[in-house]
Amino acid sequence: MALTVEDGTVVASADSYISLANAKTYHTAHDDPTDWTSASDAEKESALKYSTSTLDGAFDWDGQITSATQVLAWPRADCSDREGRTPADNVIPQQVKDAQCELAVVHLGTVLTSTYDRDGMVASEQAGPVKIEYQDGAPGEATWPYILRLLNGLALRRSSVAIDIERA
Repeated sequence: MALTVEDGTVVASADSYISLANAKTYHTAHDDPTDWTSASDAEKESALKYSTSTLDGAFDWDGQITSATQVLAWPRADCSDREGRTPADNVIPQQVKDAQCELAVVHLGTVLTSTYDRDGMVASEQAGPVKIEYQDGAPGEATWPYILRLLNGLALRRSSVAIDIERA
């Protein structure tokens, strides 16, 4: 099933921020990861769809959507990146497209919809001589440091949002 790409004009039924052709160009310029190059076009399109929904679900974006009818988090108004640049209301920032491409590769190697059985609560696991022990406060879900750097300023990871509480 072909991708329906959001181009900044609020495309009905959009399910990706980047086309397969542009994602291929991105990965060619970024060393063609094996998980990407070994996948079929259908698998790549599926990974791009999952990475779009993961971006939209995992991050709180700066600004606000431009239309009540849009299905994706972008395009957005009144947002800026870490350098203070404000993309036009009808533009999907390149950082978002790059992050989508990177997450698509992650999905091809480890399905983004995987569940985590440890739920962040395991203090120690041992199987023979191999032992894993998680530090206090270790996240119970996947983290993507490179994705966070790409999106710095445009978004906050939902699990990383802190709330200040003041006592009256």
